[in-house]
Amino acid sequence: SSCVLKIQGQTSAASALLPGDIDAVIESRLLRTQTAQLAASLLVSPHHGSAGSSSVEFLAAVKPSVVLYPTGYANRFDFPRQVTRDRVQGVGAQEHITGDSGALRAQFDVARGRWQVNSERLADERWWR
Repeated sequence: SSCVLKIQGQTSAASALLPGDIDAVIESRLLRTQTAQLAASLLVSPHHGSAGSSSVEFLAAVKPSVVLYPTGYANRFDFPRQVTRDRVQGVGAQEHITGDSGALRAQFDVARGRWQVNSERLADERWWR
């Protein structure tokens, strides 16, 4: 079980889907029951980008322009898996990996009609101070 959250701005371009730790079974259920509600320009990759997540059908329904992978650096599961990244690259989405960039800040730029994703680590190497 996982909480699936969609945040919708005033335009469809300003939308984000946060599916949490769902797997292929739940992706399939969402595709059967909630297809129209899945479209979002920003997607937090389900299950940290595991090989069994972000199916071709799921990505086709979401249509993300940006995908964020919440993973640890050099994690033992090798997330995000390359097969998942290949599927995401197949839909032309920008990818950002927390394990590489540290904390990410995603803000929708209304004037440009797109997401701006910035690494907090690059903005301020000692943001915790």
